[in-house]
Amino acid sequence: MMIRKILGCMGLVGLICFVSCRKDTGITESEPQITVVGKKLKNPYSVDNMRKAYASLMEKQEGQRVSYEARLLRDSMDIQLTDYYVRFLIENDAQKNLLLADSFNLSTVPLDVEIEQDVDHYVDETTITDEAQWFYTSVPKAYSFHPHITYEKLEDLFLFEESEADERLGTNGVSMNFLYDLEDEALLMTDNYEKLDEDESQSSFHRRRRRVRPKGHIRVYNTSTRKLDPVAGVKVKTRRWFKWAKGWTNSEGYYQVNKSYRRSVRYTVVFKNTKGFKIWPSTVSVSSARYKAGKHSKHGHSINFHTNSKGWRWSTVNNATVKYFDYCEQFGIGKPHSNLRIVANKQSGGGAAPMMRRTWSWAGFRTNSDLISFLGKATLSVPINGLWLLTRLVLPDVIVKANSSQGTRTVFSVTFHELAHASHFRKVGSSYWI
Repeated sequence: MMIRKILGCMGLVGLICFVSCRKDTGITESEPQITVVGKKLKNPYSVDNMRKAYASLMEKQEGQRVSYEARLLRDSMDIQLTDYYVRFLIENDAQKNLLLADSFNLSTVPLDVEIEQDVDHYVDETTITDEAQWFYTSVPKAYSFHPHITYEKLEDLFLFEESEADERLGTNGVSMNFLYDLEDEALLMTDNYEKLDEDESQSSFHRRRRRVRPKGHIRVYNTSTRKLDPVAGVKVKTRRWFKWAKGWTNSEGYYQVNKSYRRSVRYTVVFKNTKGFKIWPSTVSVSSARYKAGKHSKHGHSINFHTNSKGWRWSTVNNATVKYFDYCEQFGIGKPHSNLRIVANKQSGGGAAPMMRRTWSWAGFRTNSDLISFLGKATLSVPINGLWLLTRLVLPDVIVKANSSQGTRTVFSVTFHELAHASHFRKVGSSYWI
C-alpha cells in the first residue's frame, strides 16, 4: 500500500511540474561506466610479506654500522596484525549505512588489483544497493563486526601511521625512518615499487622520507567570461592501497586532503557539496556524480573541466547552486532544503523541480505497469531495470538539462529557475505541491 502511495505521488508531481514548466525532461539511464581491472597484485602490506621484507632488510643491514638507538628499534620490531583486508556482502542500504557510520571507505573494486580504467567505484551514502554485492575495505583488528552482515577476511595487514604526538615515530613507537625502509623493501619484493616523485634539489635521505598532503585547484570553464571559475565546495578523495584521504574545495576551488603520502595517489572529485546538496549524473542514479582523474603526483593534482568533459555540467550546476544559496542569504530569500538531490542531465533544454523525494499522497498506481503507462503518456521514459530505483525513492528534487552546448549563462538561468521552485516548495509543503 505504501509503495502505491509513493508511486501515485511521483506520477502527480511529475505531471504538474513537467507540464507546468512546459519542458521535456526525460528520465534516462546513467552514462555507461565500467571499471577495467587487470591482474591481482601481490599485497606489500600483508603481514606475511611485511615479515619477509623485514627479514630481507635485516640481512641487508647485517654488518652495517648503525647507531645503538637504531639497532634497538630495529631489533625490537615485531610485525603483527594491525588491520584486516576484508570484503562485506551488502544486501541492503541499512547494512551499507552501518559500515559508512563506522567511518569506513568502501570500494566495489578490490583494493589489490591493477586498475586499467578508473571509473566510479567509491561508495557513499547516496549509493544504492540493488542486490547483494561485495564491498572492499580494511578494518582495525579490534573492530567488532556487525552480526547480520556477511564478511570475509581476505588478508592480515600490517599498516602504520605516524604518531600524533611525534611524527618521527610510528606503530609501537618504532622510528618512521625504519618503517619507511620496511615499506620500500616490501614494495620492492612484491613488484610494486615506484620511484618517489620528489624535488631533486633535496638530499636523497629527505626525498625518501618526505610526506606531503596532496593539494590543488578544481576549476570549470565559463563560456560567458571565457575564463576558468573555481568549483566551490566539492569533495576531493585520494587513495593509495589501503590509505584514503579527503578534502573540500573552498571558494577559490583550492583543496588539500587530510593525510600525507610518499608516493603518487589516485584522485576523484565527488560532487557532494559542503552546503549539503549533491549533484547526480542522471535521473535514474545510484550515487553522487564523480570524476575519476586517475593516478598523479603525491604533491597534488589540479583539474580544469572544459566543455568536452562530463565534469563541466556537474561543475557548472554545482556553482550555480552555490551562487543561488549565497544570493538567498544576501537578499533574504527563502532557501530550499539544504540536502537537495540535483540531476545535471547531459541533454539540452530546460529543467523541472518535481521534488519527488519529498512529496507523499494517498493517490496511487496499482502496478508498475500503470506507472510505465503514465510515464509514457507524459513523454518520459525509464528503463525497466530502473523501476526498482523509482520505487525506493531514489528520486531527484531538481532536474537541470545542462549540456555544454547551452553555455554557462543558460545553465545558470535554468538552475536558478528550478531552485526558485524548490524555495517555493519549502514554504508551501508537499500537500500543496501535489
